[in-house]
Amino acid sequence: MRTKKVIQIAWQGLVRNKIRSLLTMLGVIIGVSAVIIMIAVSAGTEATIRDQISGLGTNLVFVYANFSRGGFGKEQPSSGGLVYDDAFAIAENIQGVSGVVVEQNSTQMVKAGNVVIDDVSVLGTTADFPSVRDMQIAAGRYFNQNDVDRNQKVAVLGYSIAEELFGESSPIGQVVTIGSVKVTVIGVFDEKGLVGDVDYDSRIYMPISVVLQRFAPSRLSKIMGDRVKMIYVSVEDDVDMDKVIGQIEVLLAKRHDVSLESPDFIIQTQQDII
Repeated sequence: MRTKKVIQIAWQGLVRNKIRSLLTMLGVIIGVSAVIIMIAVSAGTEATIRDQISGLGTNLVFVYANFSRGGFGKEQPSSGGLVYDDAFAIAENIQGVSGVVVEQNSTQMVKAGNVVIDDVSVLGTTADFPSVRDMQIAAGRYFNQNDVDRNQKVAVLGYSIAEELFGESSPIGQVVTIGSVKVTVIGVFDEKGLVGDVDYDSRIYMPISVVLQRFAPSRLSKIMGDRVKMIYVSVEDDVDMDKVIGQIEVLLAKRHDVSLESPDFIIQTQQDII
Protein backbone atom coordinates (compact mmCIF):
# COMPACT_ATOMS: atom_id res chain seq x y z
CA MET A 1 0.00 0.00 0.00
CA ARG A 2 1.28 3.40 -0.98
CA THR A 3 2.23 5.94 1.68
CA LYS A 4 -0.34 8.41 0.29
CA LYS A 5 -3.10 5.85 0.70
CA VAL A 6 -2.03 5.07 4.29
CA ILE A 7 -2.11 8.75 5.21
CA GLN A 8 -5.53 9.16 3.58
CA ILE A 9 -7.02 6.23 5.54
CA ALA A 10 -5.48 7.47 8.82
CA TRP A 11 -6.91 10.95 8.26
CA GLN A 12 -10.36 9.56 7.53
CA GLY A 13 -10.19 7.55 10.78
CA LEU A 14 -9.29 10.67 12.74
CA VAL A 15 -12.09 12.68 11.19
CA ARG A 16 -14.73 10.01 11.82
CA ASN A 17 -13.64 9.56 15.49
CA LYS A 18 -12.92 13.12 16.56
CA ILE A 19 -13.59 12.67 20.27
CA ARG A 20 -11.57 9.46 20.52
CA SER A 21 -8.69 11.04 18.57
CA LEU A 22 -8.79 14.15 20.76
CA LEU A 23 -8.72 12.11 23.97
CA THR A 24 -5.85 9.96 22.67
CA MET A 25 -3.82 13.06 21.75
CA LEU A 26 -4.63 14.64 25.11
CA GLY A 27 -3.47 11.52 26.96
CA VAL A 28 -0.17 11.46 25.07
CA ILE A 29 0.38 15.20 25.64
CA ILE A 30 -0.36 14.94 29.39
CA GLY A 31 1.87 11.87 29.76
CA VAL A 32 4.83 13.42 27.96
CA SER A 33 4.37 16.74 29.79
CA ALA A 34 4.26 14.97 33.17
CA VAL A 35 7.52 13.15 32.44
CA ILE A 36 9.22 16.38 31.31
CA ILE A 37 7.99 18.27 34.38
CA MET A 38 9.13 15.53 36.77
CA ILE A 39 12.59 15.41 35.19
CA ALA A 40 12.86 19.22 35.40
CA VAL A 41 11.74 19.28 39.06
CA SER A 42 14.18 16.50 39.94
CA ALA A 43 17.08 18.22 38.19
CA GLY A 44 16.20 21.57 39.79
CA THR A 45 15.94 20.04 43.26
CA GLU A 46 19.28 18.27 42.86
CA ALA A 47 20.91 21.51 41.71
CA THR A 48 19.45 23.39 44.69
CA ILE A 49 20.65 20.77 47.17
CA ARG A 50 24.07 20.71 45.52
CA ASP A 51 24.34 24.51 45.78
CA GLN A 52 23.30 24.46 49.45
CA ILE A 53 25.83 21.79 50.37
CA SER A 54 28.54 23.50 48.32
CA GLY A 55 27.70 26.74 50.13
CA LEU A 56 29.02 25.20 53.35
CA GLY A 57 32.54 25.34 51.88
CA THR A 58 34.65 23.47 49.35
CA ASN A 59 36.20 20.00 49.58
CA LEU A 60 34.70 19.35 52.99
CA VAL A 61 34.86 16.14 54.99
CA PHE A 62 32.31 15.79 57.80
CA VAL A 63 33.37 13.72 60.80
CA TYR A 64 30.37 12.83 62.99
CA ALA A 65 30.26 11.29 66.43
CA ASN A 66 28.62 7.87 66.17
CA PHE A 67 26.11 8.04 69.04
CA SER A 68 24.63 4.69 68.08
CA ARG A 69 27.39 3.09 70.16
CA GLY A 70 25.90 4.65 73.26
CA GLY A 71 23.70 7.59 72.51
CA PHE A 72 22.29 10.37 74.61
CA GLY A 73 20.69 9.17 77.80
CA LYS A 74 22.82 6.04 77.90
CA GLU A 75 26.06 5.38 79.67
CA GLN A 76 28.89 6.04 77.22
CA PRO A 77 32.46 4.81 77.43
CA SER A 78 34.97 7.43 78.46
CA SER A 79 36.92 6.92 75.23
CA GLY A 80 33.87 6.96 72.91
CA GLY A 81 32.80 9.65 70.45
CA LEU A 82 34.62 12.71 69.16
CA VAL A 83 36.42 15.07 71.50
CA TYR A 84 37.59 18.65 71.05
CA ASP A 85 41.26 17.61 70.82
CA ASP A 86 40.51 15.32 67.87
CA ALA A 87 40.23 18.42 65.69
CA PHE A 88 43.73 19.55 66.63
CA ALA A 89 45.09 16.04 66.07
CA ILE A 90 43.63 16.00 62.55
CA ALA A 91 45.04 19.45 61.76
CA GLU A 92 48.53 18.53 63.01
CA ASN A 93 48.89 14.97 61.73
CA ILE A 94 46.91 14.62 58.49
CA GLN A 95 48.61 15.68 55.26
CA GLY A 96 46.56 17.59 52.69
CA VAL A 97 44.28 19.30 55.23
CA SER A 98 43.89 23.06 54.80
CA GLY A 99 41.68 23.70 57.83
CA VAL A 100 39.70 22.09 60.65
CA VAL A 101 36.67 23.54 62.42
CA VAL A 102 34.62 22.58 65.49
CA GLU A 103 31.33 24.34 66.30
CA GLN A 104 29.07 24.79 69.33
CA ASN A 105 25.71 26.62 69.11
CA SER A 106 23.90 28.73 71.68
CA THR A 107 20.93 31.12 71.61
CA GLN A 108 21.22 34.36 73.59
CA MET A 109 19.77 37.83 74.02
CA VAL A 110 22.07 40.49 72.56
CA LYS A 111 22.20 44.15 73.56
CA ALA A 112 24.12 47.05 72.02
CA GLY A 113 23.25 50.47 73.43
CA ASN A 114 19.47 50.79 73.31
CA VAL A 115 19.04 47.96 70.81
CA VAL A 116 18.01 44.59 72.23
CA ILE A 117 17.50 41.47 70.10
CA ASP A 118 16.20 38.21 71.54
CA ASP A 119 17.06 34.68 70.45
CA VAL A 120 20.21 35.46 68.50
CA SER A 121 22.21 32.44 67.32
CA VAL A 122 25.72 32.52 68.79
CA LEU A 123 28.20 30.15 67.15
CA GLY A 124 31.31 29.16 69.04
CA THR A 125 33.96 28.00 66.62
CA THR A 126 37.68 27.90 65.86
CA ALA A 127 40.20 30.02 63.98
CA ASP A 128 39.91 28.21 60.62
CA PHE A 129 36.18 28.89 60.29
CA PRO A 130 36.33 31.59 57.54
CA SER A 131 38.54 29.52 55.23
CA VAL A 132 36.78 26.20 55.85
CA ARG A 133 33.24 27.61 55.53
CA ASP A 134 34.11 30.00 52.68
CA MET A 135 33.25 33.27 54.43
CA GLN A 136 34.95 36.63 53.92
CA ILE A 137 35.64 39.37 56.46
CA ALA A 138 34.18 42.74 55.37
CA ALA A 139 35.67 44.81 58.19
CA GLY A 140 38.08 44.23 61.08
CA ARG A 141 39.48 40.75 61.59
CA TYR A 142 38.52 37.24 62.63
CA PHE A 143 39.74 35.80 65.94
CA ASN A 144 42.89 33.67 65.88
CA GLN A 145 44.02 30.58 67.76
CA ASN A 146 45.56 32.72 70.49
CA ASP A 147 42.15 34.29 71.14
CA VAL A 148 40.63 30.81 71.40
CA ASP A 149 43.35 29.51 73.72
CA ARG A 150 43.12 32.54 76.00
CA ASN A 151 39.29 32.59 76.14
CA GLN A 152 39.20 36.13 74.78
CA LYS A 153 35.74 37.72 74.95
CA VAL A 154 35.63 38.87 71.33
CA ALA A 155 33.02 38.50 68.61
CA VAL A 156 32.61 38.72 64.86
CA LEU A 157 29.17 39.79 63.65
CA GLY A 158 27.22 38.52 60.68
CA TYR A 159 26.34 41.11 58.05
CA SER A 160 22.68 41.65 58.94
CA ILE A 161 23.05 41.42 62.74
CA ALA A 162 25.72 44.14 62.53
CA GLU A 163 23.25 46.42 60.73
CA GLU A 164 20.50 45.66 63.24
CA LEU A 165 22.71 46.46 66.21
CA PHE A 166 24.69 49.44 64.90
CA GLY A 167 22.98 50.74 61.77
CA GLU A 168 25.39 52.90 59.77
CA SER A 169 27.95 53.10 62.59
CA SER A 170 31.06 50.93 62.58
CA PRO A 171 30.76 48.02 65.05
CA ILE A 172 34.53 47.51 65.28
CA GLY A 173 35.74 48.12 68.83
CA GLN A 174 32.19 48.41 70.19
CA VAL A 175 31.06 46.41 73.21
CA VAL A 176 27.93 44.24 73.04
CA THR A 177 26.32 42.21 75.79
CA ILE A 178 25.61 38.61 74.86
CA GLY A 179 23.53 37.00 77.58
CA SER A 180 25.29 38.42 80.63
CA VAL A 181 28.76 38.53 79.02
CA LYS A 182 30.24 41.73 77.60
CA VAL A 183 32.32 41.13 74.47
CA THR A 184 34.25 43.36 72.06
CA VAL A 185 33.40 43.32 68.36
CA ILE A 186 36.56 42.79 66.32
CA GLY A 187 35.10 42.06 62.89
CA VAL A 188 32.10 41.84 60.57
CA PHE A 189 31.55 39.17 57.94
CA ASP A 190 30.67 39.99 54.36
CA GLU A 191 27.12 39.12 53.28
CA LYS A 192 26.60 35.37 52.71
CA GLY A 193 22.85 34.82 53.01
CA LEU A 194 20.96 31.59 53.55
CA VAL A 195 22.64 28.22 53.18
CA GLY A 196 20.02 25.53 53.62
CA ASP A 197 17.88 26.84 56.47
CA VAL A 198 20.72 28.70 58.22
CA ASP A 199 21.02 32.48 57.95
CA TYR A 200 24.76 33.05 58.32
CA ASP A 201 24.31 36.84 58.31
CA SER A 202 22.15 36.89 61.45
CA ARG A 203 24.60 35.01 63.67
CA ILE A 204 27.37 36.10 66.04
CA TYR A 205 30.66 34.20 65.97
CA MET A 206 32.85 33.75 69.05
CA PRO A 207 35.78 31.59 70.20
CA ILE A 208 34.41 28.15 71.01
CA SER A 209 36.28 28.15 74.33
CA VAL A 210 34.20 31.12 75.52
CA VAL A 211 30.91 29.63 74.32
CA LEU A 212 31.63 26.30 76.02
CA GLN A 213 32.64 28.07 79.23
CA ARG A 214 29.96 30.77 79.47
CA PHE A 215 26.98 29.67 77.35
CA ALA A 216 26.86 25.88 77.63
CA PRO A 217 26.98 25.09 81.37
CA SER A 218 24.31 22.42 81.07
CA ARG A 219 24.03 19.04 82.72
CA LEU A 220 24.64 17.46 79.33
CA SER A 221 27.90 19.37 78.81
CA LYS A 222 29.13 18.24 82.22
CA ILE A 223 28.39 14.62 81.31
CA MET A 224 29.83 14.88 77.82
CA GLY A 225 32.90 16.89 78.85
CA ASP A 226 34.80 18.16 75.81
CA ARG A 227 32.96 15.90 73.37
CA VAL A 228 31.68 17.36 70.11
CA LYS A 229 29.08 16.18 67.59
CA MET A 230 30.92 17.05 64.39
CA ILE A 231 34.27 18.21 63.01
CA TYR A 232 34.58 19.92 59.61
CA VAL A 233 37.77 19.18 57.67
CA SER A 234 38.72 21.15 54.54
CA VAL A 235 40.93 19.25 52.07
CA GLU A 236 43.37 20.98 49.71
CA ASP A 237 42.31 21.12 46.06
CA ASP A 238 45.10 18.97 44.60
CA VAL A 239 44.90 16.23 47.24
CA ASP A 240 43.15 12.85 46.92
CA MET A 241 40.20 13.10 49.33
CA ASP A 242 39.95 9.31 49.74
CA LYS A 243 43.53 9.18 51.03
CA VAL A 244 42.81 11.99 53.51
CA ILE A 245 39.70 10.16 54.74
CA GLY A 246 41.74 6.98 55.15
CA GLN A 247 44.33 8.84 57.24
CA ILE A 248 41.61 10.39 59.43
CA GLU A 249 40.01 6.99 60.00
CA VAL A 250 43.31 5.43 61.10
CA LEU A 251 44.18 8.41 63.33
CA LEU A 252 40.83 8.53 65.12
CA ALA A 253 40.60 4.76 65.49
CA LYS A 254 44.02 4.79 67.17
CA ARG A 255 43.16 7.76 69.40
CA HIS A 256 39.83 6.23 70.47
CA ASP A 257 41.17 2.68 70.78
CA VAL A 258 38.52 1.25 68.43
CA SER A 259 38.73 -0.89 65.31
CA LEU A 260 38.08 0.40 61.80
CA GLU A 261 35.32 -2.22 61.51
CA SER A 262 33.44 -0.74 64.49
CA PRO A 263 34.41 2.94 64.84
CA ASP A 264 32.77 5.46 67.16
CA PHE A 265 32.70 8.05 64.36
CA ILE A 266 31.25 8.43 60.86
CA ILE A 267 32.96 10.19 57.94
CA GLN A 268 31.07 11.68 54.97
CA THR A 269 31.88 14.00 52.08
CA GLN A 270 29.68 16.65 50.48
CA GLN A 271 29.00 14.27 47.60
CA ASP A 272 27.81 11.60 50.05
CA ILE A 273 25.28 14.03 51.51
CA ILE A 274 24.07 15.13 48.07
